[in-house]
Amino acid sequence: MSIYRKISNVGQSVSTTPINNPLTYTNTLGSQFNHGAIGNTICSPYSKNSQVFMSQYCASNGFNEICELSSKDNKLLYTTTKELTAGDLLVYNTAKIKYLSSMLGTCVSRSEQFDPTVASSPMITYWEESNDCIPIYQVDPLTIDEDVVMNKILSKPIIAIDILVNIYKTALRLNKLHELSQTKLYTFFKSQDFQSALSNI
Repeated sequence: MSIYRKISNVGQSVSTTPINNPLTYTNTLGSQFNHGAIGNTICSPYSKNSQVFMSQYCASNGFNEICELSSKDNKLLYTTTKELTAGDLLVYNTAKIKYLSSMLGTCVSRSEQFDPTVASSPMITYWEESNDCIPIYQVDPLTIDEDVVMNKILSKPIIAIDILVNIYKTALRLNKLHELSQTKLYTFFKSQDFQSALSNI
């Protein structure tokens, strides 16, 4: 057995510390002291790396109080398809991970460290942007009414109308739409606003 420590463990314990925890990368002076200039660039709260990490974190941690607070961020961000607040974008990106059941097409999944300058920084994984990627979204009819992310979307459908349409069409194609009949999501699907949006897509 080697007496040497792994490079990822040098200078710190195995547990998460402020130096390797993505949640500590904020627009504050303390964060700048901890993380240096990279904390204001590729790892800033509004960067791609942070958006990927937070959406994965919130999809797997039950949309906890950290996610809830982040979802209230009203800073406007401009995506390729729409203008959303940072909070809305978090909800959208979380839904893309949480409800994804499969990815069709010639998609490539990439993994990299959240902060490439910190050996123990956690990995983030994302799909490369491509027109060949076809996501398939599905939800559990038994739990969707209590789902915080879906409730946020239903209160402001424009956030993720493409995901809602995808869920609807997938359920329809698989002959499972009736399984949602007792849910708030099904009620939304039957609404005039959704049916109008459906006919325009």
